[in-house]
Amino acid sequence: MEETPEYFKQGKVTVEYKTQKIKIGKQAYDVSQVTGISSNTKFNGRRERNHVQIEVDDLRHPVHFIPIIGGKARADQLNQRICVALRKAGGPNFY
Repeated sequence: MEETPEYFKQGKVTVEYKTQKIKIGKQAYDVSQVTGISSNTKFNGRRERNHVQIEVDDLRHPVHFIPIIGGKARADQLNQRICVALRKAGGPNFY
């Protein structure tokens, strides 16, 4: 995790406070385009896979999955951090 007065970055997610943008991998959106965020667990045989799901107003790529290594607590923590960063950038409040 990296946070400065200009941005928050963790993994492939960056939220830029001044420009009010969120970058998810190679895609960039206004923070106002984020419509939902959640942390989820999927079971695959004996293994569980955790990810953060970010939903945006984009017909071509409306849902982005951010895989998390380290369990549900880490996915929940990233979810909360992204929510705080979105609010700091003037985006929606999901709490």
